[in-house]
Amino acid sequence: TKEVKKDELDPVIKINSVGTIRIIENLQNFLSKSQFDHRIVIQSSITGRGLNKYELSKLLGRRFSRFEGYAISKKILHAAYAYYKEINENDMVVYGLAEPGICNTGILRNFPKWFAKIASIFLNLTCHDNETGCLAALALLNENLIDTYLVPKHLGIKGLPVGKKYKEKYQNDKLIVQILDE
Repeated sequence: TKEVKKDELDPVIKINSVGTIRIIENLQNFLSKSQFDHRIVIQSSITGRGLNKYELSKLLGRRFSRFEGYAISKKILHAAYAYYKEINENDMVVYGLAEPGICNTGILRNFPKWFAKIASIFLNLTCHDNETGCLAALALLNENLIDTYLVPKHLGIKGLPVGKKYKEKYQNDKLIVQILDE
């Protein structure tokens, strides 16, 4: 297989998804033998939903817009959740996938000030705060939830976390294996 060089993969994808996958992969030997409860929570985004037909070769050597790189990285994390949940053979290890919904974070900082001000007002009216966005991940860590996918209640963008059916179209075992092989 082709060796991946640092500069061949978009930085947002490397940081948001490949780094997470490498950490989980490095824990696999420990997790497979553990006799204690462990919860692995993968934090994704609403942008991670949808068809995931990416191949590593199509991602190498390309730069994406910030939003597109972010969306691809979150699709990869959705696929990682499905992959690790599927290969997990230890009942003491539970995988969860959390989406915070849409929060008014610093995402607007690189936009023109006039746009950021208008967009911030809109986000404050339609979206929840960052603390509420954390609730899905906290629920996965603290509640007795097994292999669960949690999203905000209202349209998946706002509200308290609720369980959602994980769809096959989010999966992409081939891409995860390609990332692990590199």
